[in-house]
Amino acid sequence: MLLQVTAPTLFSEACHEYSARFDLAAFDPQLTPSQLGVVLPPSLLRAAPVRQAEFVAGRFAATTALRAAGYQGVPDLAIREDRSVSWPPGFVGSITHVTGYASAVAGRSSAVRALGRDSERVLDDAAALEIQAQILRPEELRRQAASGLGRGLYTGVIFSAKESLYKALAPLVQRYFDFQDAQVVELSTATGEIRIRLEADLGAGFAAGFELEARFAITDLVHTAVELRVLS
Repeated sequence: MLLQVTAPTLFSEACHEYSARFDLAAFDPQLTPSQLGVVLPPSLLRAAPVRQAEFVAGRFAATTALRAAGYQGVPDLAIREDRSVSWPPGFVGSITHVTGYASAVAGRSSAVRALGRDSERVLDDAAALEIQAQILRPEELRRQAASGLGRGLYTGVIFSAKESLYKALAPLVQRYFDFQDAQVVELSTATGEIRIRLEADLGAGFAAGFELEARFAITDLVHTAVELRVLS
């Protein structure tokens, strides 16, 4: 069902990533989870096959990434009440999956404070127009032309970057925040670098005005990543 692929290099050497394409037609709800060492939670036992396949692929990717990071044993990776992933003590990570693709990254919490990883389908201009008002702040809308990206790619990169930001920060701030609570203030297609500024006080040391770096790459998908290193 899974074919390992090389992911864009978005993280430092302190992080370990596993990415794969998966074939939904090859997914067997009765056999594939056990073959890959993944247990479907009760909440997904009656879910559509595509949802089950995404879960299995994502959890397999996470387990593989954790082992590369030095984790021994079989991680639980349970679903928390807020739908986030429960990572083993001493490790942090992030999972993403979208239409036949799954990827996960993991690292030791002694070196990495938080990780966010997201992949999205490339939006066409019509789809981007429908969601821009929800995803982009007015300042971001005004910077599209200068970015050198079309409406679909520009919106998709910012959408994905904010998803990665949420995955990284939510476990630290222990609260929900939305797309309007952060702003992409710089985006370079030459370097694949993004600078994000918080527009709301999230707590836990992440006040309005706090800035952090993200990275992006565009293949047939849009990929983004946020990595917060532990200060030495």
